[in-house]
Amino acid sequence: MKTISIFFLSLFFLFSTFSLESVKLATEEYPPYTSNKISHNGYIAKIVTMAFAAVDYQVEYQFYPGARSFKLAKIGELVGTVPWSHRKEREEFFYYSRPVAVADTEVFFVLNDSNFSWDPSKQSYEDLKGISIGGVRSYNYGDRFQDAENSGLIKVSRVNDVRQNFRKLFNKRLDVVISHKQVAMHHLNNTFSKSHMYRIKSFPVKTEEQKFYYILFSKKNPKGEEMKNKFNEGLSIIKRNGLFDEILQDLKDGRFIEINQ
Repeated sequence: MKTISIFFLSLFFLFSTFSLESVKLATEEYPPYTSNKISHNGYIAKIVTMAFAAVDYQVEYQFYPGARSFKLAKIGELVGTVPWSHRKEREEFFYYSRPVAVADTEVFFVLNDSNFSWDPSKQSYEDLKGISIGGVRSYNYGDRFQDAENSGLIKVSRVNDVRQNFRKLFNKRLDVVISHKQVAMHHLNNTFSKSHMYRIKSFPVKTEEQKFYYILFSKKNPKGEEMKNKFNEGLSIIKRNGLFDEILQDLKDGRFIEINQ
C-alpha cells in the first residue's frame, strides 16, 4: 500500500506541474545523475524535481558543459546549478542546499591483464610516471591528482566523453582510465558488451570520508536564497513521505536508463 501511495503521489507531482512556478537550473550530461538522455533526466534530477514539486515549483533543466553551468549560476543568470560537491571557496558565490545525494568516487580502470597496482592510502603518483591515463575535460579528480597532472609528473590525455577513453583502453591505446565510478558504470553498461565488462578491473583512487552532491544556488540571483530554502523544505517532505527512498531504490535497481531520443 505504501508503494502504491508513493507511486500516485509521484504521478500527482509530475502531472500537476502546468500550474507551478518554474525554477531554472543549469546542469550537465553526468549520467546516471543528470542527463537529458535518461528517464526523469537522471537520478539526482528526479530528487530535485520531486522536492520542488512538493512545495509547488517545477524545474526546468538547461544542459551545458560543466564549466558553463557553473558560470551561468555564478553570475546569477540562472538561479542555481546541480550537482556539485562542497568546496569552501565556492561559498563566496553560492548558497549550498542540503545534501541531495552521496557523491560519486573516483576510480582507476585497467585491463585485467595489466600489472598496474595502486595503494589509495598512499596515492604515490610517482608510481604512475610513464603510464598513459585517460581523463575527461574540465573534471577535477582531486587535488593530488590535479597537482601531479599540472606538474607534468603524470601523463593525462583528456577527451570530452569517458566512453572515448574506454574505447582506447580496450584497444590498448591507454593504460588507465580515471573516472567517477557510477558515471563509468552507466556508460559501460549502456555502450559496451558484457564481454568488455569482464575485461576490466578497478582501484579506488583515494580513501576518504563520504561526500555529497548539492545544488549551488546563486548569491547573484535575487531568488537564490529563497529557492535554496524552498528546495530544503521540499527535500524534507519527500524524505518524510518515503518518495526519496523510492527514488534511491530505483537507482539501485538500474531504472535510470537511456531513452530513445
